[in-house]
Amino acid sequence: MKAEHKALIELSIKRSPHYNKRNEDLFELFCAEIYDKIKDTLLILGDKIPPQTYLDKVTQKVISQVLKEQKRLTSKVFDNDAPIENLISFNINEKGDLVFNIPYPCSEREKLSVIHEQLRLIINNLYRFNENEPEKQYLKLFELRYNQNLKLCEIAHRLNISESQTSQRLFELLAKLNDF
Repeated sequence: MKAEHKALIELSIKRSPHYNKRNEDLFELFCAEIYDKIKDTLLILGDKIPPQTYLDKVTQKVISQVLKEQKRLTSKVFDNDAPIENLISFNINEKGDLVFNIPYPCSEREKLSVIHEQLRLIINNLYRFNENEPEKQYLKLFELRYNQNLKLCEIAHRLNISESQTSQRLFELLAKLNDF
C-alpha cells in the first residue's frame, strides 16, 4: 500500500462517525479491509486520488461490517466528541441514489431548500463539465447511472465504451462534482 493511500484511508477512518475510542484497537484492521475494498479502484485511477465521498462511503461500510463481525456494533452512530461539519456533501448509496449529508440541526423546510439548491448546483456543473469535455458524455453518464440506475455494463454498452472507461469516467465525474 502506498503511503499516500494509507494516509487517505487513515484520515477517512478518523473522520468517520462510526470510529471512536471504543474501537481504536481495530484501526489497523479497518485500514486493511478498506484497502482491500478499494485496491482495484486505485489501480484504475493510477496517480489520481479517489473522490472523498467514495472513500468515506467505503470506510463507513467497512467499519460497520468489521464492528458487526466483532460483535461490537451498537445503535449509536454519532459520537458526542465528533465535530459537526458545516459543509453539505453528498454520497452515492448502494442503489446509486444521491444522498445528501445535511448538517444537524435544521428544519424540513431548510433541508428541502438546501437540497434543491445543491441539486441545482450539481445540474449546472454537469452541464458545464459536459460543455468542456463533450467527448466524455458526463451528462449522459450521470443520467444513465443515477437517474436510470443502470449497471456499469449497461452504461458501457449504451455509451459504446468499455466498462473500465465507464468506471474511470464515473470516478472523474464524482471527483469533479466533489470539488465544486
